[in-house]
Amino acid sequence: MIESILGAISVLLVFEVLFVDITTRKVYDFIGTTKPHPAKKEECKSYNRERKGVVLFTIISTFIVNVTAYLFLPTTVKMIGASSFMIWSFDVISTAFLLIEFLLICLGVYMVYLLYRILRK
Repeated sequence: MIESILGAISVLLVFEVLFVDITTRKVYDFIGTTKPHPAKKEECKSYNRERKGVVLFTIISTFIVNVTAYLFLPTTVKMIGASSFMIWSFDVISTAFLLIEFLLICLGVYMVYLLYRILRK
């Protein structure tokens, strides 16, 4: 069962990582820009428009990563509950699935952090 799940999600994970990479670049590019003086109305409008776009893109990316991690959580809990810890003779597929789930959770936390940095600016 896990083999078919890993095969099916590999394409999804590739697109997710690409999406996160694009989001990270947009966020750091936006964080690097300076906020224009309030007297410059046109620059303020452009800045606010760009900010809204980056925030929306980051929210969507954060949502996708966290939903994917949440969808894999029940299978992960079942695998942890049914497995035993063995150093030499372990199941590679189950271990890979658990590693992917752990990394997705870490990526979700990182995306929330990026969203926080954007909203704080």
